Amino acid sequence: MNDVAIIPLQHWPNPQGDVLLSYSERVCSLHYACWVAPGDPADFVCRLSFSGATLVRAFGREYIPYRVPEHTCRGYLLHIRDSDFATEHAAYRRRHYPHFPPDSTARSHYVFQGHDLYYEFFASSFTEAMIPQSAITDERLLELIHNA
Repeated sequence: MNDVAIIPLQHWPNPQGDVLLSYSERVCSLHYACWVAPGDPADFVCRLSFSGATLVRAFGREYIPYRVPEHTCRGYLLHIRDSDFATEHAAYRRRHYPHFPPDSTARSHYVFQGHDLYYEFFASSFTEAMIPQSAITDERLLELIHNA
């Protein structure tokens, strides 16, 4: 069984809302609408930005394969300490790039659970930011708020 820790987030993700993932070689972020109270949508979205993300995967599943420790957080990331994700990545690097071994000690395995989806990140760190609706120009992000 994996060793799982809770990392509290500052804002409460809409438990039934959609999540927008952006991932490329240099950019990795997750945007989601928030609630300020039960059923009361916020007028902002949150962005989780992952630095040094070398692996990202998303699953359309309601239940995640990790045991979530008891907690009182409304929003959180999971930190998987003994990650199979990291082990698989290291094996892939050894097999395909034997002269460039992975530096897995500099990265962590994070999990974000959305509504019927969850996302996994292998990254060196993350930051959380709030983006007010008045500052949003991307229609996809505005949709997150309007559908909250």
